[in-house]
Amino acid sequence: MIKIQLYCAAQVHKIFKMAVNKFQFKRLSLLHGLFLSYNRISFTDLLTQLNNQLDTDKRIARRTLFLDIAQLKELGAPIMKEGKLYTYAEGFSLFEVFNPTEVELMRETVGLLRRIAAFEYIKDFLPEIESLMLKLNSQELQQRKVIYFEQNSQYQGIEYLHTLYHHISTENVLEVTYVDFQSNVFQHIFHPYLLKEYNRRWYVFGLEQESKEIYRFPLDRIRKVETSTKRIDYQPNEEWDAEQHFKEMVGISREIGQQPETIRLRAFDTTVDYLLTKPLHVSQRLTNESETHSDFEYVVIRNYEFEALVRSFGNAVKEV
Repeated sequence: MIKIQLYCAAQVHKIFKMAVNKFQFKRLSLLHGLFLSYNRISFTDLLTQLNNQLDTDKRIARRTLFLDIAQLKELGAPIMKEGKLYTYAEGFSLFEVFNPTEVELMRETVGLLRRIAAFEYIKDFLPEIESLMLKLNSQELQQRKVIYFEQNSQYQGIEYLHTLYHHISTENVLEVTYVDFQSNVFQHIFHPYLLKEYNRRWYVFGLEQESKEIYRFPLDRIRKVETSTKRIDYQPNEEWDAEQHFKEMVGISREIGQQPETIRLRAFDTTVDYLLTKPLHVSQRLTNESETHSDFEYVVIRNYEFEALVRSFGNAVKEV
């Protein structure tokens, strides 16, 4: 998740061409609005009007306003000074500095941020980002969307995402109440290690206290997450190689102690080209080619996800 956080921050930074934080992001938008609202305005009035629109604990001093004005100029804002009064020399949209590719990138970045908005640090950015995007959309109603993300806005358990992230970061031992598909209720003492998304479903992995094995819980089957009241020290992950664990498989299903095995598949017709361009697993190796078919070999965990992937090709792929 840290990678996701850094990716989003990098995208926003790239789009706005400045070392932005959520407070400066909001100020620049408000400042731009003030320049549009007033034909000419003094620096003192600009500071007063801006601070009136900010929360009390976010109000700024004169030096910060000077820096914000400089940032707007860097973005291409035609700010000029007539005596002691500031004004826009001409009409200006904050989005005129973006080319079409950057505008679309911004839209899709907002879409990505919405998908992971369960994290508090992302939520803090969204109001300002959404506000700016509304202004952009009002100016470009004819702009068509060219990228679509898969979304699962009704996903149950998403409310635990930020909570579990926090507990992983702070290394807390948890009591997790879990319900299986037969409605059986289980409680586990759990040392959480990582969160993983697969096929639009979130899972938490960690050490189960009693069995000393790595367990995974889909978030939509969790009913309660609490800090354990028992006097148990958190056991950091010193033995489980998560990167290798996932590298050896497709998806997330794996029996305790299960090891990769060699699986050979035969593909026919155009499915051969599909597999060559989109391997089923990183271990895929072409072992034989003929006029009618090609054979592929995999060293992979035989699990539900891999077998379902193979079955999805119907008679075009079979195990040999």
